[in-house]
Amino acid sequence: MTVATIPEALQRISTTEPCSPLAVFRTKRDDQVDVMFANTIRTQQRIEWGDINYLGSFHKESLSEARQRFHDYSESMREVA
Repeated sequence: MTVATIPEALQRISTTEPCSPLAVFRTKRDDQVDVMFANTIRTQQRIEWGDINYLGSFHKESLSEARQRFHDYSESMREVA
């Protein structure tokens, strides 16, 4: 588990192979996310159990989807504040 800024998370995702995606979860800050390997047992449990902070699993071929998801996340957090 690594708390990262959104640009840092996007950089990590841009180099991640599809066979080993990164799972991303919300944090309490709109400019940070929690990034971890999606294929670990603990991460899979969080996803399967419906963790409300789960934003998605991404890799370099889904980078544009990740960008859009992070943009939506940041906007929604600003609306709440």
